[in-house]
Amino acid sequence: ATLTSLELRDNYNFTIQIFSWISATAKNVASLDLRNSCSDLDLTQGMEQLVSLGGLKMLYLGPTNIFVAVERFAESIQCHMANLIVLYLDGILGMDDQGISDILSFATILEEITLIDMDFGTRTIEALCSMVPNTEKVTLVGSSQLRDADLRCLTKTCKFLSEISIQKCTAITSEGFN
Repeated sequence: ATLTSLELRDNYNFTIQIFSWISATAKNVASLDLRNSCSDLDLTQGMEQLVSLGGLKMLYLGPTNIFVAVERFAESIQCHMANLIVLYLDGILGMDDQGISDILSFATILEEITLIDMDFGTRTIEALCSMVPNTEKVTLVGSSQLRDADLRCLTKTCKFLSEISIQKCTAITSEGFN
């Protein structure tokens, strides 16, 4: 049997070796869920070990207590973006608007994106709207950089949005819905 889904959520005792195991054992995994399992791991190094996963379609990461090397981390996710339909990034320390935008610039079929507690804003929204305007579900939580104009751009450009959630984005006002 081929392992296609790997959910390792809420496991706080993992070491960086988990990424080596995944790379060696689960080469055909389509869904990888490491939520609440990499808080004390070097996620940059870990994701670099997973570039060989050819069929990854759903990726769930974070949060982490160790800052990522933004460019290297972005590059390690970019290699999966052509196949990725779900991207969930929660509290990836060091990730910023430009880094998230760089990741999204390689997206082609992304249907669902969740960004939590990172500094995303205009660049992220512009990349999302220009690269994958067919996105269906967007969840944006905890950014002080997300503005009303970004929300308007998202809702006007992404015509297939069926679900949108904006939480704890302190710069969003009712003007974002006009």
